[in-house]
Amino acid sequence: MIRKKFSYVLLFCCLSLLSTACKEDVDIPDLLVGTWQLTEVKVNEQSEDISDKTDLIQFQANSIYQSYNTTTEEKNRGGWSYQGNMLNISLDLPAAYYVETISENSLELKRFDFGTDGELLTTQLFYEKAADDLIP
Repeated sequence: MIRKKFSYVLLFCCLSLLSTACKEDVDIPDLLVGTWQLTEVKVNEQSEDISDKTDLIQFQANSIYQSYNTTTEEKNRGGWSYQGNMLNISLDLPAAYYVETISENSLELKRFDFGTDGELLTTQLFYEKAADDLIP
């Protein structure tokens, strides 16, 4: 009886170690590299109009960041870094972004700001991967 329980415990430990060893570490900076198109913005869980927002952002492997508003054709360039679960974009400092979810085709960023009345605002930005040549 004890031997059987020990076998189950040993099997469980082996499977746990194996599943942990097989998990692929997500390299967020590598996944960020590329061009992303804004698809949705939520502030405090309420959808916002995105027609006047900068709708294209690009993270380059050499830590260059570009943003482009296709409506106004305004282009900005700065730097970016990712450390300790925080995405820093030099154009938006001191605000930091948090990568909520990321895959090869989708990205969700979150940031916290204070409104003019002192209210804490939670902004969620949703992006889909886009072609790099969309930013002139």
